[in-house]
Amino acid sequence: PTPAPTPAPTPALAHAAKRDHHSHGLKAEFFFDIDSAARDFDAAVAGSNVDLVRTVDTLNYAHASPRWHGVRTDEPFAVKWTGALVIREGGQYAFDLHTDCIASLAVDGRALHFGGRAGAGGGPIAAMLAARPPTADLDAGLHEIAVTLLSLRQGAGSNMVAIALQYSGPDTDGQAKDLPKER
Repeated sequence: PTPAPTPAPTPALAHAAKRDHHSHGLKAEFFFDIDSAARDFDAAVAGSNVDLVRTVDTLNYAHASPRWHGVRTDEPFAVKWTGALVIREGGQYAFDLHTDCIASLAVDGRALHFGGRAGAGGGPIAAMLAARPPTADLDAGLHEIAVTLLSLRQGAGSNMVAIALQYSGPDTDGQAKDLPKER
């Protein structure tokens, strides 16, 4: 019998897709014993071990969401989400990262965003960032995604941590969408 043709890739997020084609989503690595005086992810986690690892379908954590289960958001912590985005149609893609903490976004190892967004003090820089999400020209195929978050809050009432990442481009008909998991 003739083998069935391989279907075209759909836009999707595939965790560690180059190494493991059976695992889907984003790998989330949480660090709890961090340097709370640091102001960037690498400095904060230097010398720390990963305390919790999860695979999540998408990067959209609302304030006080159950998605934070197991994470003491009232203490300083850091998270790194990694995975891959499968692009069906090449072109220019925008990546909109919203958080009230210190965060970074890299696509294929290229930094597209660093800093805070909504709730990070506002002002003209925050307004400019909100108006123009960073873009990248992406060919059809697999693209590595890495997002870091550094929350330095502590104490009562400081558990209001949120982060969300959406993308838009030819695969989404220009509409902002959460990064999908592999289907």
